[in-house]
Amino acid sequence: MSVRRPRFCGDDGSAEIEIPLAVIGLILTMLLIVGGMRISNMNGDVRSAAHAGARAAAGERDLGAARAAAQRVVSASLAESGVGCPSPSVGVSGDLSGGLVRVRVTCTVSLADVALAGFPGSRTVTVEAVELTDQLRGGGS
Repeated sequence: MSVRRPRFCGDDGSAEIEIPLAVIGLILTMLLIVGGMRISNMNGDVRSAAHAGARAAAGERDLGAARAAAQRVVSASLAESGVGCPSPSVGVSGDLSGGLVRVRVTCTVSLADVALAGFPGSRTVTVEAVELTDQLRGGGS
């Protein structure tokens, strides 16, 4: 006597639907991870440029020269790191005669390379860096 196994109806071909759905979910997850990493790297690059600009500004003797030095260094640092910020806004304030100098960098970066992940077209990042001026090296009399 042979035992007959019951046949379940309705589950034929379900793998044909599940696998593509799983692949689509995996692709969307990867895009989200890549987009998040891109934004994180962009923030770090702008922060690094602001700190480099503050170091450059702290070595100058007057505020005009400090602004020019910070702008030059920030632009070069952003270009070197590949951040697509063609004209960063660089503000310099503080006391160059032995105090603190503040550099504020505002940069609008395009996120077109991660648009598939659902990120907006651009993101504005504002970072402020503070550096202690050295009287012997910079703003002292």
